[in-house]
Amino acid sequence: MKLKLALAAAVVITLSGCATQKQADTLSAQMAQLKADNQALQSQLQASMSAQQKQFKQLRPTGVCYLNGQPYTEGAVVAGRICDSNGIIIQGGERHLEWRNYTRTR
Repeated sequence: MKLKLALAAAVVITLSGCATQKQADTLSAQMAQLKADNQALQSQLQASMSAQQKQFKQLRPTGVCYLNGQPYTEGAVVAGRICDSNGIIIQGGERHLEWRNYTRTR
């Protein structure tokens, strides 16, 4: 009898940390909702980033160099620097321009 009582007590102690089926179902539903919320937030973030990139490109067109907020076309020389291509071609055919040191050769 004492052995059965001790065994029953051991089983109760062991199972006390386990979740019931209802608790497991509730947690599973919560996890599914969190996953759906995460996917929705990621979609919103992606849409926001795309819109922001599009707006930035409209405000600052590529194919020019900027100095103090002013755009300069390829070949412009300002303060010992020249607006020149770095060889990278952006999708759509525009070349990436950057400022390089410039010294006039004679």
